[in-house]
Amino acid sequence: MPTFGGLSIFLVFGLLMGSCLLFENAVTVKFLEKGRLITGIVVCGLIALVLGIYDDLKGADAKKKFSVQIVAAGLAFALGIQVRGVSVGPFVSVNIGVFSLLFTLLWVVGITNAVNIIDGMDGLAAGVSLFVCIGNFIVSLVLGNVVMSVISAILAGALLGFLRYNFPPAKIFLGNTGSLFLGMVLALVSIISAQKSSTMVMMLIPVAVLGLPILDTSLAIFRRILLGRPVFVSDKGHIHHALLRLGLNQRNAVILLYGFCLLLLGFAAMVVLEKSTEAGIYLGAIGLICVMGMKALGYLNFKKLRRTLSNRWRFRAKAAFCRFLLLKMKRVQTVDQLWKLLIQAAAEFDVETMELSLNGGFNDPVLRWFNGSEYGEQEDRKARPNEQRVQQFDFSRDLGCLSLGYERSQDEDFELDRYQRLETIGRAVETRLPAILNAAGGQNR
Repeated sequence: MPTFGGLSIFLVFGLLMGSCLLFENAVTVKFLEKGRLITGIVVCGLIALVLGIYDDLKGADAKKKFSVQIVAAGLAFALGIQVRGVSVGPFVSVNIGVFSLLFTLLWVVGITNAVNIIDGMDGLAAGVSLFVCIGNFIVSLVLGNVVMSVISAILAGALLGFLRYNFPPAKIFLGNTGSLFLGMVLALVSIISAQKSSTMVMMLIPVAVLGLPILDTSLAIFRRILLGRPVFVSDKGHIHHALLRLGLNQRNAVILLYGFCLLLLGFAAMVVLEKSTEAGIYLGAIGLICVMGMKALGYLNFKKLRRTLSNRWRFRAKAAFCRFLLLKMKRVQTVDQLWKLLIQAAAEFDVETMELSLNGGFNDPVLRWFNGSEYGEQEDRKARPNEQRVQQFDFSRDLGCLSLGYERSQDEDFELDRYQRLETIGRAVETRLPAILNAAGGQNR
């Protein structure tokens, strides 16, 4: 399955943007007048694209991602792409003055990651981005912003062509390459589309058309803080995952979320047409729909919420244990020492079976552990129970693999927390193994 679909969107977008400068007409003149802003969109979009390519090929941690995104957002601000006002509601707006840089950074980095986060289902991120383009096009057209309306139309066309192959069942994926690029461009275009307005209430429109990724990201952050997990560690608690758990297939779930985007787009249209009273009523109806939807998806299950709060300190204790284990893992010098730490982790996280296979030239390259005791290589493995779940880490550089088997828990929060902690430990083992295998002491178990 191709995962660099975002490159096709970038190529179409870049070619059509360049073609706008090839003809001597009114559009060309407008593009030349907005040279700095267009430069900001293209350059910052390219930075996000390169970051996405690196993330898809090698993987980028949260620190690297945010550092690059903040630099790109700062560059956009320097080129004149700035959030100058914030709307509290259809009737109230505030000039933020000296806080403009802070809000611009928060908006650009937040939206870039919001689009990246919702890219968890075929056609979702691309489809939502299409609705955002339509919203930006409407705003720009009403305000007479020719350049932003053309750019929005170009990106919408590229997305329509891509959705033909990305709609469920997908034949190609956006990848981080595409989602980060789309998030960056949409964030910048949304700001510029609202800048020309004489009333800062227009900033409500990009907030409205980007409502789904903003809502999903806000729920994700709240959920992870509540459970005591790292905010930037992915999980299976997003809105599209909740819809799948209700029994919807991917196609129906995506179509339902498209419908929600249309509702938000309708609100944006009312604000553009200055129908403040109707917009206020419509916003109240959307809020009611959101509450009902969140209740149906389990986000407002207060019984589960109370249970989660009661387990919060248990999860924090597990997190502290995991951090302590990773620190000790950095200091081990032999495979035996590493194996003893893994046994501690297995006992802590209710792992039933564990196997570490090494390709390091050892006399005994396979270590096995079952329910509190080690067992030999010749032991009949059919005696082991059939695990309901197995986490396996195939290490790179032909180092071997680590396999962890355990019974699936009925507690979804514990199950997810355990999966993520074991994932972190498995990757730490892969990072530490080369140094152990290359060290003189590592030759002796």
